[in-house]
Amino acid sequence: MRKRIELWDSEEYHFPGAGRFIPFLMAELHEDEEIHPAMIIIPGGGFILMSPGEADGVAAQFYGMGYNTFVLVYTNNVTLDKPMIGQALKDASRAVRLLRAESGRLGINPQQITAAGFSGGGHLAASMATLFDLPELSENGKYRDYSNRPDAAVLIYALVTGGAYTCPGAYDMLLGPDAAEDERQLHSLELQVKEDSVPMYILHGTSDFMVPAQNALMMAAACAEKNVAYELNLLLGCFHGFAVIGFDQKYSKSSRYVFEQLYDTIEAMSPEEFAGYGELFLGLRQGMDYGEFAEVVENTTMGRLWGTGLHVDMETVHKAVAATGGNMSYVIQKNPSADNWWLRVDSWIRLVTH
Repeated sequence: MRKRIELWDSEEYHFPGAGRFIPFLMAELHEDEEIHPAMIIIPGGGFILMSPGEADGVAAQFYGMGYNTFVLVYTNNVTLDKPMIGQALKDASRAVRLLRAESGRLGINPQQITAAGFSGGGHLAASMATLFDLPELSENGKYRDYSNRPDAAVLIYALVTGGAYTCPGAYDMLLGPDAAEDERQLHSLELQVKEDSVPMYILHGTSDFMVPAQNALMMAAACAEKNVAYELNLLLGCFHGFAVIGFDQKYSKSSRYVFEQLYDTIEAMSPEEFAGYGELFLGLRQGMDYGEFAEVVENTTMGRLWGTGLHVDMETVHKAVAATGGNMSYVIQKNPSADNWWLRVDSWIRLVTH
């Protein structure tokens, strides 16, 4: 059963320019009397949009293994000028609290909540694993008595560092280009692992041109230093986006809800504001039907990359293509070493959350 669960009341959510958009969970719930583990799925998208390829397709794999799944549609920096990490972290924190508060109604075990994130979404999952005790994430309302700490985190080609091995431009989207060094370090998550951090499963490709595998190595080393349970799995020859290559395209179509913030942001603009963004919204118009809107987003060059799990700035994409002799199909090819990666993740989750 599919169910949409909004994370905030309209008076609680105030992200600049978001229009009617309110972050939400898209749930797939088993219709039985059993209690299921919960999986929060956090698509990537460079902190600008969300990749539909990392939404329903991933959810279907874990749903088939007995999880109730929840795709987190969180706040992004869709206009490239509104840093989003503060609000996105609040969205993720609220999601965990809400699932615990509503665990009986949702048929889930409140002690078996996993956050699984991809690329930029992996940064958010790693933040949930390490920064859950930030004072700004505390709540005074109806969810205040519920923990926002997930029971496990899965980091799949996750960006974790703002240092030498970061993804070019990503932290500008996350924090803004003028962020102070202490803020950048706070969100360099390999520096934030502590003894009570959440167990982490870290999965990365050795040939990732977008988010270098050093991100995974540094996170694993930090976990080892602080005695945090972890498993590191490096896949030989895999590129960024390997996790969703080969999924049925029907899942990208059914995941078009991930574009809602962009749609609502555009609709909330005055015509003058919209025109001021120039080519950023190439091919989009105000007043479009949502289905037509999503079709245009998917059919742009960057939209096609998002749909296959690649979601970075075009300069980085071009570097990756050049490094492979100009063959884009090689960059996003299916790699046998990534086959059925979700089975390994499931075995590990059940081990650490039993």
